[in-house]
Amino acid sequence: MSLQSQSDNFSILLYASLADPHALAQHDPQLAHDRIRRVLRRLGATVASHQGQLCEQDDDSLSAVFDSAQDAVSAALAFQGTQREYIDMIEDGIEPEIQVGIELGEIALRGGRVSGAATATARRLAQLAGPGGVCISAAIGESLPEQLPIEMKQLNPEQPEGGRRSLEACRVELQNGAELPRPGQPHKARPLQPVSTMRAFNRFLLLLIAAALIFALLSGSG
Repeated sequence: MSLQSQSDNFSILLYASLADPHALAQHDPQLAHDRIRRVLRRLGATVASHQGQLCEQDDDSLSAVFDSAQDAVSAALAFQGTQREYIDMIEDGIEPEIQVGIELGEIALRGGRVSGAATATARRLAQLAGPGGVCISAAIGESLPEQLPIEMKQLNPEQPEGGRRSLEACRVELQNGAELPRPGQPHKARPLQPVSTMRAFNRFLLLLIAAALIFALLSGSG
């Protein structure tokens, strides 16, 4: 997988950001900065080990793209698991917690910066995930293989202000006692399909069934 500058891609986008960076920096700005940098470096390494490609990084966030929904979700959950262990060892209150959102859609990479509808949605998903959480869009959830050992909690659709579309999302966690597939392990995933396509097909199927029932009733009454 390669990202070309000034190109549009239909990709799986992972966006991770530091939860409440301003409060964290109030303790010891330099120490907080160093810890955030190390955390993002570890996250970047986890992304790479799960066949993801880092495409943008700031002081308190990063973005990466994946070919597989399973790889993206596995990378996020694997990182959050090790991050919880790391935070449990911290005793001075400077605990850099990461929130992760994952979306399927179009992105554009121009001049080393990522933009597009998927980017905005992934940011909203990360905010919904909250500190230490992972939140995915409905499209990502429908693209995950059924055997992946995770639990998905459907969130109430977000009704944003400013005319933006509502957002259906799920918070995901690893099942108790379960292990994630090894990076690169073969898997049989469902094909990636935008949610709108799936809904359109379901509506068509329901209309077809309804039409058949009405035809049967009319034929019987005649």
